[in-house]
Parts: sequence; C-alpha cells; structure tokens
Amino acid sequence: MLLELIAALCTSLFAGAAIYINLVVSALGAWAQGRGIPVLVGGLLLGSVVPFTLIVIFPTNRALCDPNLDESSSKAAALLAKWNRLHAARSGAALLALVFFLLHLGGIL
Repeated sequence: MLLELIAALCTSLFAGAAIYINLVVSALGAWAQGRGIPVLVGGLLLGSVVPFTLIVIFPTNRALCDPNLDESSSKAAALLAKWNRLHAARSGAALLALVFFLLHLGGIL
C-alpha cells in the first residue's frame, strides 16, 4: 500500500509539472480578463521557471553529467551544492507564485 501511495504521489507531481505551462497561460488569460496584478505576477513567476532552468541550471546539470567528473571530488561536491541552491531558487519562485494565487483567491491581494 505504501508503495502505491508513493507511486500516486509521484504521478500527481509529474502530472502537475507537465501541465504547468497551461496553467501559466491561464494565469495570463485571467489577468487579461481583469483578474488583477497578483494573477499576472503569479503567472510570470511560474513561467520564469523554464528559462531559469534552461539558462541557469542546465549548465550545472551538464557539468554534473560529465563522464570525466570524479564523483568523489571537491568539484563534484561544489557542483551538487550549486545545483541544490539553484533548485531551491526555482522551487522558491514556484512557491511564491502559489502564495500570490492563494492570497488573491482568498481576497487578501
């Protein structure tokens, strides 16, 4: 049962990630229909994750995948630490977008 729950959780996370671009478009559409600046900010924050990944994180990913990289080296440890910081920034942008959406839906923004 536990493994099934983990599989369902992972599937839902992947599905959410796979359709998030559609959600960004819907946020921009809602803003265009007059739903307010918080919706635009949330959509832009969420949309910024893709270029951030491609431009900022991808080079670190490529360096980590280098077959000549010694996995036990200080360089590998530094790359992993850098990737972790970059991923945290990307996750923070998504979380901040969620906060904007929820606060707006709750009538606070």
